[in-house]
Amino acid sequence: MITIEKALANIFNRHGISRANLLAYAKDHLGRIKSKNTTGVYDLIIAYLTPLISAFETEMQVVDSAKNLRKGQTHNVEETTGNFSGTMGSYKEEIGRKLGGKTSVAFFEFYPNNQSEYSQPNRKEMDAILSRITVATNKHHVALGTELTAVLLALKPDYTASRGAQTETIADVAANKADVTANQLALANGLNKSFHEIAAKHTDNIAPCIGLFNFNLLYSVTHHQHTVFTGTVLITKEVTVLNRSLDDNMQIVAKNTTDNADFWIWNGAIPFDPEHVKAVLVKAGKSVNLKASDIGDVNNPFLTIKNASTVNTVGYEVTIIG
Repeated sequence: MITIEKALANIFNRHGISRANLLAYAKDHLGRIKSKNTTGVYDLIIAYLTPLISAFETEMQVVDSAKNLRKGQTHNVEETTGNFSGTMGSYKEEIGRKLGGKTSVAFFEFYPNNQSEYSQPNRKEMDAILSRITVATNKHHVALGTELTAVLLALKPDYTASRGAQTETIADVAANKADVTANQLALANGLNKSFHEIAAKHTDNIAPCIGLFNFNLLYSVTHHQHTVFTGTVLITKEVTVLNRSLDDNMQIVAKNTTDNADFWIWNGAIPFDPEHVKAVLVKAGKSVNLKASDIGDVNNPFLTIKNASTVNTVGYEVTIIG
């Protein structure tokens, strides 16, 4: 049962949200509302969040330095390793697709033991794993493309930087736990205010504000929201599956649920937008993993599917993750 306490509770001031994760969420949230503030509707929110984030970030840097936990780093080795694991998991399908499938020799250069060894690698394993990925990425950079190559090649220097900056400490872990400070509480309250004010601006249509909140950043173990759309499209016809802005932090899984027809998928500026030069063909019985920028302009909100067959009806299942 929903109580007044639960409904009005500050979700940003809860046990389990680390100071680093709160800051990461706050900076991401501010960036998202700035990118959608073309009409100035979020000016006041940006104005009061900016100094709160700045004050808390400064405090974080001072406290971390004073306690000798890290030197000038915002991510420790564990966080960097977690980012590595997440990257190798989220890009697995795209790497397989670009290298000729998950049974190809090139794919096994990246995943010789599937995803399992990337889930929780220890520090001794990381050096060897990152060297392997760097060599494989340089070898197959043309097929991978510029953007994905850059992501993969950044993994090793990011880890090396965080590992090199890490300092040893013999202090008891309990002694290093910071109480909730005034700056932290002020930021949590500011984020809660932002959440309710944005929600109030879109009471009649929540779609425009959904992409402004990435709650996954609040916790180290993320649980990504899955939204699934299914249906059929008649011969040579089109359907608009979704009217909502998508960004490249989200994953689009497009599955063809029939075995006798293909379909095209793209992002359009208007419903049934004919300008779909980046449309991707999903073959019968197959599925592809995509980002918004793979199938059009990320600012285009209309996710459209067109039946490529002149003979059969096609079925689709589109999953938006994030």
